[in-house]
Amino acid sequence: ETADFRVPLVMEQNLRRKVDAAGSGKWLVQRAVAGSGHCGIVGAEVERAFDDLVAWMERGVAPAGDDFTGDLGRLGR
Repeated sequence: ETADFRVPLVMEQNLRRKVDAAGSGKWLVQRAVAGSGHCGIVGAEVERAFDDLVAWMERGVAPAGDDFTGDLGRLGR
């Protein structure tokens, strides 16, 4: 979640850089969810993520994600 103070979004930026540096960036899709909790993503967001993952695995349709490489101020909106 965008205001998770236990795992700040900078951690997502670090993950993106490491995965890209390893040459596996095409396999990482990151999504921001507006919220102030930690592990509070439920319901439709979880279902959509799961359905998108299955579609990617079964049909090769890479899901849409958010760009964590730049300004994080508009993520999850």
